[in-house]
Amino acid sequence: MKSSERRKLYKEELAKRTEESYRSKDDSGRFKSIFEPSKMGGINKWKPTEDDHSINIIPYFAGKNNPKVKEGKSTYFLDLFVHSRVGVNEDSYICLNRNYGQKCPICDHQAQLRKDGDEDEEYIKSLNPTRRAIYNIEVLDNPKEKAKGVQLWEVSHFLFEKELAELAKKKSGGGFVYFSTPDTEDGKIISFRRKGEGKATKFHALSFEDREEPISDEVLDAAKCIEDMIHIPTYDEVYAAAFPESTKENTKKKDDDDDDDRPIRKRDDEDDRRRKEDEDDRKKDDDDDGINDQEPELKEGECPIGQVFGKEFDEFENCDDCKVREACKEKYNELRAERPRARKEAKPPEEPKPTPRRRVR
Repeated sequence: MKSSERRKLYKEELAKRTEESYRSKDDSGRFKSIFEPSKMGGINKWKPTEDDHSINIIPYFAGKNNPKVKEGKSTYFLDLFVHSRVGVNEDSYICLNRNYGQKCPICDHQAQLRKDGDEDEEYIKSLNPTRRAIYNIEVLDNPKEKAKGVQLWEVSHFLFEKELAELAKKKSGGGFVYFSTPDTEDGKIISFRRKGEGKATKFHALSFEDREEPISDEVLDAAKCIEDMIHIPTYDEVYAAAFPESTKENTKKKDDDDDDDRPIRKRDDEDDRRRKEDEDDRKKDDDDDGINDQEPELKEGECPIGQVFGKEFDEFENCDDCKVREACKEKYNELRAERPRARKEAKPPEEPKPTPRRRVR
């Protein structure tokens, strides 16, 4: 090989390796996302900080893998159900059942557990897919963010899109605010405030602001067809990730008549140990910022954000719309009523009385 040819190959291949290294710089080797890595080159994924933010949601034309919008029709987000924390690596997979009406091994497993009368309801609920919303957005927080152009934002449907849909419904006169249209007449800037971390994350103060100028053709052209970038797994792929100890023969998809013969794995102590060991890594590396739109089952007298039930009532913003607010308030009032009574009933300790001597016989 000539020296000039070798140098040319070095330049081409090393350029690819540099780009690949940049794309995977935050990859811990765990927590595989729903996106196809080979299709994410040059695309920024936005993670909002605990602060005030303003964004434009950029519309795009749906692809063939959109489960709700016909291919070629315009839409402003991709609505997906996703199984998170699958297997020992806690990867994420699109739910084949809830999105596309196909057989899903995790949903099959959940149905089998219910059929068998399994009493571990917490584990059964953990198998539910979570609903995610994915947007093309233009971040308007500052010139530096705006200069990044169109970015992808994946967020809990429950925490953001549900609130956004409520905001878009006009309170008087009926109708909707068509905020995602690119013009200035109907389209709107969306402002909000993110507060909290992990499961305590909330999006507050959602509001619409008028646009001073329409979204440019350059930005519209930069919007991605999100459906083309997601990974659609096979049944066998999800099964192998969820149930790795099964034999190779058992990972093959069987006919409906043979479904009952498929070995089903239940959670074991090893799963629990690994799940606890990886929890800290999940908080740092999870693409959805640790936000989970499944609401965990709470025990009686338990605070959903980990504070002291009753004692710390109404001390956090999360308290405003907490589902156990009334019970917490009642406990708070009980504790307040007990304090003066306890002070009133309290008596100083008595001096110890001398022990009478016993007569020695």
